[in-house]
Amino acid sequence: MDDRTRTEPRFAVAIWSVYARTLNGGDRTNNFAEVAHRRLQRAFGCDHPSLWRFIDTLRREQKNTDADYTQFTLGRDPPLKAKKYRDTDRRLYNLVVNYAPLIVDQNGQINLEPNDFINFLTGISRNYEMNQ
Repeated sequence: MDDRTRTEPRFAVAIWSVYARTLNGGDRTNNFAEVAHRRLQRAFGCDHPSLWRFIDTLRREQKNTDADYTQFTLGRDPPLKAKKYRDTDRRLYNLVVNYAPLIVDQNGQINLEPNDFINFLTGISRNYEMNQ
């Protein structure tokens, strides 16, 4: 019973696709969560804090978070991304905006240019450093 139809994906493309987020300047990853976890781990100063150290550290971090939130509600801008990440965002944005894999020929036929697709993916991949 091979009717060549695709099954519905478990998660909608809109949930996991970063295309629109790249065009709108949004985050493409959840690195902000990893940064928050790393900050908490540094605040504890050890892998297995005692209960009281854990509670005191959470209270102190909550005060800092509340202070940051107050500053943002007063109109202060969030800190800028590091220059290397802003540069990467700009390069990825330019690649996505200029990507046009579909070519309309003189007969009005729409064709996919596989070389353009490979070049696009190669360009995207070269903007990421692995094993940091």
